[in-house]
Amino acid sequence: MSDVVERAKAALEEFESARAADHAVQEPICDTAAAGMELAAVVPELVAEVERLRGVLIDRVVADHRAERGVRPVPVEGRVWLYRSSVDGAEVLVRWELDGWETADPGLPSRWYTQDSSLLEWPGRFTELESGFPR
Repeated sequence: MSDVVERAKAALEEFESARAADHAVQEPICDTAAAGMELAAVVPELVAEVERLRGVLIDRVVADHRAERGVRPVPVEGRVWLYRSSVDGAEVLVRWELDGWETADPGLPSRWYTQDSSLLEWPGRFTELESGFPR
């Protein structure tokens, strides 16, 4: 965990403790104001750290997605592709049939299920299989 996050957690704990003490004696205590100011000082750094990490994660996801794009299936009847997920390694057969995409379990290529065009955006790799694959 980053130093900014640790400092923010400590400042929040101190603020909560001071606020609880204020409520216990039912009169304002300077510690609450000081702790609140310390917490407020850390918040912009914390927000900046969250944005930085968010950017890093988005960059990694985009890079992974782009790296895995490779060949995408084209809507031509008779062609079959094997899709392998870059997320979990799962495999599925993909084909275009009667104006729509279909998928099947590689172990049961005779049972095809309708899919929408979002399958073209799945993270992973599509490999076209030889002609004559079971339909």
